[in-house]
Amino acid sequence: MRIFQTSHTDSGMTLGEVMVASSVLFVCLTSLAGLLGGSVTSSRMARARDEAANLANEKIEYARSLDYDRVGLHYSNGVYGDPAGDIPTPEQDGSFTVTSECTWVRTSTGRAAYKKLTVHVAWHDPIPGEVAVTTMIYGKSDIVTSGDLVVKLRYRENGDPVTDASVAIVAADGSSRSVLSDAAGEGFFGQVALGNVALSVTPPAGCVVDTSTMSSVNIAADSVTTIIAYVQQPAQATFHVTDTSGAALSGATVTLRRADGMTLPALLTNANGDVIFSQLLYADYSATIAKDGYPPATAAVTVSAGAAEPVVPVAIAPLLGVGLQVRVYDTNATALSGATVTIRRDGNSTPLQTGTVGTNGEIAFTGMTAGSYNATVDKSGWVSQVKTTYMYDGDHDTLDFFLSPVVTTGNMRITTLDKYGHTASIRVIVSGPSGYYRNDLWSASNGVLNLSGLVPGSYQVKCYTKAASTATVIVNAGQTAEVQVSQKS
Repeated sequence: MRIFQTSHTDSGMTLGEVMVASSVLFVCLTSLAGLLGGSVTSSRMARARDEAANLANEKIEYARSLDYDRVGLHYSNGVYGDPAGDIPTPEQDGSFTVTSECTWVRTSTGRAAYKKLTVHVAWHDPIPGEVAVTTMIYGKSDIVTSGDLVVKLRYRENGDPVTDASVAIVAADGSSRSVLSDAAGEGFFGQVALGNVALSVTPPAGCVVDTSTMSSVNIAADSVTTIIAYVQQPAQATFHVTDTSGAALSGATVTLRRADGMTLPALLTNANGDVIFSQLLYADYSATIAKDGYPPATAAVTVSAGAAEPVVPVAIAPLLGVGLQVRVYDTNATALSGATVTIRRDGNSTPLQTGTVGTNGEIAFTGMTAGSYNATVDKSGWVSQVKTTYMYDGDHDTLDFFLSPVVTTGNMRITTLDKYGHTASIRVIVSGPSGYYRNDLWSASNGVLNLSGLVPGSYQVKCYTKAASTATVIVNAGQTAEVQVSQKS
């Protein structure tokens, strides 16, 4: 019998088998570690969320424990919000950042009704997160001693709302509050102490604020006070000062006064005779120009969105020896520029000096000797005027002229009679200086027809019938010509 014996070896696993087994084990352990890590992170996030929610609710309960009038914000930089109160924000509580928001909820009439409080609690570990809790807080206030204030901010150029601009007030009781204008361009302050309020606005970068509507704000009891304040791009005006020969005058003092009475600091013209006033509001301004040896001058300018950088020329003449200053206005006392002034010796038709008034309607003549002079002012479209004055040695006289516009048209009053000689409504034909005028005119029931704005000259008028009289009438500028026509039997 043959016996077979099994062979045994101590060679173990091959290197390849070991590597495969190790890889499988690594993958299993990595997956298990990820699951364990995710579980730990989820557990930490859940714990952070629970702690944050508890902290937010604690802040809400603290707010509810306050008197209603004290439910509001007090920022860490010392500024109070609106509503103002005893809720600090932001705060750091361990690893949590607590930020509170408190706003007024308003009625349809604009009054402050109640307060909306939102508490945000944020954390960064293990990953960033946040919990927010919102509540409404109702209560009673002494409305007899407070009122509300709405500040509406608008761009002057187009009337659009100004958003995210800082609006601050100091109330009559000394309390200060600040808000940002909302999407409608409004800053709302609820329950403001009665009396005058100091209001300020920090505009967007590059803009200026028109403070004219903010100078007097008064809070009335149990009502809403509304103020509109305007913001605009800054404008500027340039004044170019010369003498009557056109030479630039440097060192002239120019003072600018706004129509509301605000006077800007005086500036001096540069070597080119220019002075620039910047950071201007859109408004009407009046400038006063002064320089030693020259008569004072004035000039008006309007700065608007359509003319944000006007340049105003001002011409003045020096005062030397005997001098005569002439100022030309219209009948409304508005300066007229461009008028020609001629100076003659009284009784002599030869002109001594001639010049054109400047932008301010003024011109000065110098180097004259003592004696009697007349000044003639001419301007196209205006009635000329002449005035006489006597000047002694060293005199500086001033003549004011008020011109009236030239009347260039005339009027006609037509009376129509029927064939019986009675006034009646009749169709008439009118021919003018250049021929046909109109044939569709009718007199009124009383037989009267008034025509105005007619070019001066000879006109023919007749009734619109074959048997009718024809009348010729002369129309003069500024006068009403009377004419009568009739039908014939």
